[in-house]
Amino acid sequence: MAMFDKIRPNVFILGVVSLLTDISSEMIFSVLPVFMSSVLLLDKAGIGLIEGVAGSTASVFNLLAPKLERLLGKKKRAMIFGYGLSAIAKPFFAFATSGWHVLFFRFADRAGKGLRGPPRDALIADSANRGSRGFSFGVHRAMDTVGAILGPLLAFAVLSVFAGGFRLVFLLSFVPAAVAVGAIFFLVREKADGKKIVAAKKAVPESGRGYGRFFLSACVFALGNMSVAFLLIRVRELGLAIELVPLAYLAFNVSYALFAIPFGRLADSFGREKTLALAFALFCVSFAGLALSQSLWMTILFIVVYGIAAAGTDTVQRIMASELVPKERRTGAIATYQGITGLLLLPASVVAGTLWAFSGAPAAFAFGAVTSAIAIIALNPGKK
Repeated sequence: MAMFDKIRPNVFILGVVSLLTDISSEMIFSVLPVFMSSVLLLDKAGIGLIEGVAGSTASVFNLLAPKLERLLGKKKRAMIFGYGLSAIAKPFFAFATSGWHVLFFRFADRAGKGLRGPPRDALIADSANRGSRGFSFGVHRAMDTVGAILGPLLAFAVLSVFAGGFRLVFLLSFVPAAVAVGAIFFLVREKADGKKIVAAKKAVPESGRGYGRFFLSACVFALGNMSVAFLLIRVRELGLAIELVPLAYLAFNVSYALFAIPFGRLADSFGREKTLALAFALFCVSFAGLALSQSLWMTILFIVVYGIAAAGTDTVQRIMASELVPKERRTGAIATYQGITGLLLLPASVVAGTLWAFSGAPAAFAFGAVTSAIAIIALNPGKK
């Protein structure tokens, strides 16, 4: 198609890299909870600790990514290190015999994820023209999510042939991860521009009001953007058979993959802030609908809307984080945005869980609707 002629080789290659890496990651993480509970016999508290550490690790290492880039001198080298660390960690899950083993391997994998994200997104921004940058980020997010769809399907296929073959899934996951690292090493090109890379902590104060408004809106939004796990719990409460719950998650991922590119193109033609405000508004609609709905199928419909909105926010926020600062500050600005908003997911989940426990699911979803609306006000899309 003609529109794909705008995609630079680096952008396409990095999309393939993310697709392969997500296949690898989701092969593991789609079965890891069951492996921990049924094979390693961990209790819910232990599993929760492991997942909590994993979630926060990626966010902390997002903030360290600019230091790694400065140390290694190039974005490509930082990506090889981050993707390589994750790839090396994956097959070791096959040899885990305790929760501590899983915790260590999860820590290493998520550290790699945190270190690779900011330099990768900065390189995508460097490689794309401004007029097609939104489209480029949209293509990357869509390819990434296709990997998230294929990974669980491959894990399911392996387990269908080899009953209880969790360790085989973990070993096979190394293959796409290793191919992804090889693709970066041999195919990604980075031009040196001679400009000094700026630390994450210096990205915000000197980056101007535009980044400040964007960052504030992203943080407000993150406080109400609960984990997708809560949505899956909701459909289960409303009567969806337990074996069909993964299909609700699949619906989320499919809607995300289908709308990432359209949101990127819309950001190019309609404007970044207005498109992000639209995505926030869709989140507000989905959360309000989830708060009010007592119907299983209406709830699934609003999960699809949630997926569409997530495609918009993830795509456009990455574009804005990379564009609202000078080129040499991109990695730091992206690291600050991804790291801080990632850390806010912990209090967001705590607030959602507390509201759910004491006031019911509608209160938790209503809180998300309110924060999405406040995020639009904080963004102030009409302001120049």
